[in-house]
Amino acid sequence: MKKPFRFVMPNGDISEVFSESELIGLLLQPEEEARRLIHLAHHWKSEATNEQTWRNNEYLATDYMVLPYSRYQGEVLSTSSRLRDIIDYRDKLHDYKYETEEPRPIRPLWFDK
Repeated sequence: MKKPFRFVMPNGDISEVFSESELIGLLLQPEEEARRLIHLAHHWKSEATNEQTWRNNEYLATDYMVLPYSRYQGEVLSTSSRLRDIIDYRDKLHDYKYETEEPRPIRPLWFDK
């Protein structure tokens, strides 16, 4: 799961948001809002390394599944509907934009670590 962006509000309260729209909804003064949006962009950029590592580990965990005669829990995947699930999941990993508020792709329900 992506880490939230945490910051101190002008009144001293600690707030956290996961998206730009949440931040804008906090009714900050324009200068404060602009500053927080810049910080939020830097937060996403710094978290990109963690998200890339997570995505690459997901690729590694599923690489063998797209090979001919690969098996998962005893089932040959090339003749199973599970192969399509894995290919779809890997496509979502490829399209995942980790520097935005987009949530991580979710593994197929049958695939556990």
